[in-house]
Amino acid sequence: MRNNSTLNTKRLFFALAFLGLIVSALCFHKEMQEPIKIIFESKIPRFLLWGYVVVSVVMHRFLFGSTDSNDSFIVRHFGKYADTVFAIGSFGLGGSTSIALMKGLYLQTFFEMHFFIGFGSFDLVSMFLLSSFLFVYCIVNTTKLFKEVILQNDASEAIAE
Repeated sequence: MRNNSTLNTKRLFFALAFLGLIVSALCFHKEMQEPIKIIFESKIPRFLLWGYVVVSVVMHRFLFGSTDSNDSFIVRHFGKYADTVFAIGSFGLGGSTSIALMKGLYLQTFFEMHFFIGFGSFDLVSMFLLSSFLFVYCIVNTTKLFKEVILQNDASEAIAE
């Protein structure tokens, strides 16, 4: 059996960088706590998120129109403008809410501040998993829109005969 696979250097670099990040976090977790706290307490994460979402969605809608079919409820009843506003609101609010929840969870866990009084360990872990999933969902879907804006696809459509 012959193996025709080739090395994907981008994936290798990402894997090594991710491994390096994990090793650094394990070795220097005490030193990393304060900078992470400063980042969470600043307005930078939300500002970057909202900027990324607004630019990505507006540019995508401007260049390609709605991502939904023309039969979608929002486009049909309120138009493409409302569809754009709804997309920005969904990804922006979802992302910024998840950042706020993760900030509270981080500060409560590592700095003994109290944000979620009356919640047990299971509740806090569940909240972290759900908020991190929501954050990743918003970033991944916004990135899909952004990639469509910046990447040009030169392939032509294949027609089956």
